[in-house]
Amino acid sequence: VTPLSEVACWLIRKQTGKSFATVLSDRVWSKIGAEHDAMILTESTNKALAGSGLYATARDLARFGQMLVQRGKYNGHQIVPSDVVGGFMEGGDRKAFLNYSKDNPSYEGFSYRDQWWVTHNEHKAFLALGVFGQVLYVDPTAKVVIVKQSSEPEALLEFAEQNDCRMFHALAKHLIEK
Repeated sequence: VTPLSEVACWLIRKQTGKSFATVLSDRVWSKIGAEHDAMILTESTNKALAGSGLYATARDLARFGQMLVQRGKYNGHQIVPSDVVGGFMEGGDRKAFLNYSKDNPSYEGFSYRDQWWVTHNEHKAFLALGVFGQVLYVDPTAKVVIVKQSSEPEALLEFAEQNDCRMFHALAKHLIEK
């Protein structure tokens, strides 16, 4: 899925005439009250690597997730159109995703849409996954955002991914039941 992110980044540059970092900063990061600048890894030609290499603090990522919980709003301002957020929250074609989940049982029942992994659990949670254990988990039903920043020994660890989702969902269920 990383190549899809790179294509989206290229389209943003072509459409706006600005770098991905500038667009992200102007349209999102500055509007969520981020405490720190995010950093984006670049390649040798100084083009952003949108499919990997976003560095941000846990608190700022949580703000981003909170904006998504609120259907694109933050501090009373619509930052991302609510129909865009609603679209990826619906997820993709689950039948088309079956072949992927057969090889990756951690994602059974999931789909993928617009750079988001959609769980299709009863809370309609969705998440962004990074390599080496980075996760942004958004549960719109429980209104819970969980940021996991870690340094796993391998880029993708099925055991960790499977247990992370179970743990995050259990936490969200517990909080909503309180």
